[in-house]
Amino acid sequence: MRNKHSRHFHFEALEDRNMMAVLAGDYNFNGTVQANDYAIWKSNFGDIGISVPGDGNGDGIVDAADYTVWRDNLGKTFADVPPDPPKTISVAPTGLRSVRIAGGIRGPVERQ
Repeated sequence: MRNKHSRHFHFEALEDRNMMAVLAGDYNFNGTVQANDYAIWKSNFGDIGISVPGDGNGDGIVDAADYTVWRDNLGKTFADVPPDPPKTISVAPTGLRSVRIAGGIRGPVERQ
């Protein structure tokens, strides 16, 4: 039974995305930071936009800061980058046995 307090939920399927690890300063994505990456940075210097090749710090502008990202990582490969630590969830007791939300999903209950 629907009333003025009912809520509608819509769930949408998320698109499958291929995630790729990125090595800072590796502007051609070959797994090694080298002179070719500098050439990409230099040819895009001054460009502005989303996902511009050579934008090492992700601020949308290819500038001197991105050269620093390349220079600081020159010669590195994926083998040099430590893996991310495993993600953990810790649970802390709150002292509450149960929580009751007034109104719930269906809205306030009218008492007769």
